[in-house]
Amino acid sequence: MTRDPRPLVDCNNRVFGVLAGRPSGSFWNEVTRDAYCEIERTRTRCIFRRKDRRHRRGIFPVQSCGISFGGGQEKPQRLVVGEKGVNQSAMSDLFASTPIRRVTGYANAAMRTWAPRLYMEYVRNMDALRFRDPTLQPNFDNSVFASATVNFGPQVACFPHVDDANLPHGWCAITALGNFDAVRGGHLVLWDLKLVVEFPAGSTVLIPSATLRHSNIPTQPGETRASFTTYSAGGLFRWVAYGHQSQGGFEQQDPDGWRAVQARRGERGQEAVGLFSTLKELGIPEAVKDSADEEARDE
Repeated sequence: MTRDPRPLVDCNNRVFGVLAGRPSGSFWNEVTRDAYCEIERTRTRCIFRRKDRRHRRGIFPVQSCGISFGGGQEKPQRLVVGEKGVNQSAMSDLFASTPIRRVTGYANAAMRTWAPRLYMEYVRNMDALRFRDPTLQPNFDNSVFASATVNFGPQVACFPHVDDANLPHGWCAITALGNFDAVRGGHLVLWDLKLVVEFPAGSTVLIPSATLRHSNIPTQPGETRASFTTYSAGGLFRWVAYGHQSQGGFEQQDPDGWRAVQARRGERGQEAVGLFSTLKELGIPEAVKDSADEEARDE
């Protein structure tokens, strides 16, 4: 991956993901180095359960935080961070740190620029959730994403997987952090696209992680690698679409409305694809990169 963004496009030149690169300038090396140090400090403060250390994405400590809906929850709510919330303070401090906020801001700006219609769908959904329930405070005020996951080091290598709880056509922002030789390891693998991409520390990619199977190649012995991801659960969008209730509640309270939704199932795929922008719509890539760079510096 170069420092400059490289869009992932379909046969109609629609951008369905982007290798967003990184901001220009040496300052970003300092930002991402400090971000990794913050993650390492947080790792020493957290208590990880067995299921946090060995899971379907790999064998490394992981912690998620933010607003979610699914997995038996009765309504959207903030995730309990660790056993009985024991890791909440550590994760809150991490997310309040300047380098992590800058990483988040860059990923947010990249999505807003490369997928403006999709981005506004996220904005509308988050606004609707928070208007109905003001207690649903997001992790960051400079990100449209509802949740974040930290894949703690020291050597994160993800198994091939999809994040099937995320919005199917939505984007997940992934930033690689640590100290490793990106030519020899740490590559991003997009299995369905048959792509293997160098993924240096400090670089960000945005992909539909619920749809594209992805993983990363291990780094070399003695090197360090972690990753930081932001995303939104698909259940949050369905909750709002169903009138701020579960699918079961919607079916029971408004059977005619539910039947109408079911009748339009075949159209929803095209509507989702329509949220992606074409290269022609996006204009000059250089202007795109400048916009994201500014947001990363302003934090």
